[in-house]
Amino acid sequence: MLKKYIDLMDSKSRLNNLRLAIVMSKCERGELWSGRLEPEMDIFDVHLPKTKQILRANIQAKHLHFYALSTFGVLGRKDPRPNRKDVPGKSGSNAVLRESTLWQPYNMIAPLYWLSNGNKI
Repeated sequence: MLKKYIDLMDSKSRLNNLRLAIVMSKCERGELWSGRLEPEMDIFDVHLPKTKQILRANIQAKHLHFYALSTFGVLGRKDPRPNRKDVPGKSGSNAVLRESTLWQPYNMIAPLYWLSNGNKI
């Protein structure tokens, strides 16, 4: 699918002037949280190496950036547990904030900011 997207961008002569932000969500999960600071190396190299390889081979580095994101965040600097809990619902379980007063989403704006102006926060 990525190759089709890249081919479409290329056919419209947009490969050299469009930015592409690749975002891994659910990074409050323990296996991903530790990779949030260097997501390209610590998340995409580890979990999606072929995806990263295709993107790097076809899109200029200045137009491609990798992000880690967590809408729930964690409970705090000294408590890295996810600020998320599952509650039963009509169609299975739903995730909700464990402590709404401690809500600190991680990196929700950064990919949008970079896409809009090419600058990092």
